[in-house]
Amino acid sequence: MEKFLSVYCERAGVAGLWAEPVNALTNAAFLVSAVLILRELFRPPALSPLRQWDIATLAAIVFMIGLGSAAWHMWPIRATLLADVIPITLFIHGFIAAFMVRVMGLSLTWALVIVGLYVAATFSVPSLLSPRALEGTAAYLPAYTALALTTAVMFWLKTPQRWTMLLAIALWTPSLTLRSIDGAVCTQFPL
Repeated sequence: MEKFLSVYCERAGVAGLWAEPVNALTNAAFLVSAVLILRELFRPPALSPLRQWDIATLAAIVFMIGLGSAAWHMWPIRATLLADVIPITLFIHGFIAAFMVRVMGLSLTWALVIVGLYVAATFSVPSLLSPRALEGTAAYLPAYTALALTTAVMFWLKTPQRWTMLLAIALWTPSLTLRSIDGAVCTQFPL
C-alpha cells in the first residue's frame, strides 16, 4: 500500500479519507462553479458552447480540478497528486491563452508564445527560492502574478469583467497566505 503524502497540517500524517475534511469539502466550490458556467453556456440564445468552446473547455477543466483536488485531499498519494496538479496547470495555461485572444485581441500564435513565456517563468521563479519556500506556495507565484497582470489590463481596458477578476484576487490572496503559514501555525491551529 502506498504511503500517504502528508503535505498539509490538517492531515498531520493521519490516514483516512476524511483526514482533511475542510480541504476536501472546499472542492465543491469548483464543481458548483463549473456547473454554473456550463449551464450559462447551454442557455439559449445568449451563448453557445460551440462558439464559446474555450470557455466550455475551461469550465470542464474546473470540474476536473474539483474532482482531482478532492481526490488528493481525501487520498494523498502520487496518482491523486497528479489528478490535482494537472488540471490546475491546464486551466492556467488555457486561461492565459483565452485571455490573450479574447481580451487582448492577439492571434492564437502570439497567445501561445505568451503561454510559453509563462511556462518558462513557472520553472524559473520557484527555483530561485527554496523548494519549501512559503510552504510550497512559491510555485503559485507566477500564476498569481499572471492573474494580477490580467486584472490590471482589464481595468486599463475597462472591461466589464474587471471586478470579477478583482474578486478572484481578493479570494486567492488570503487562500495563498493561509497556505503559506500552514506549517507555522500548525501546532496552534491544526485545521
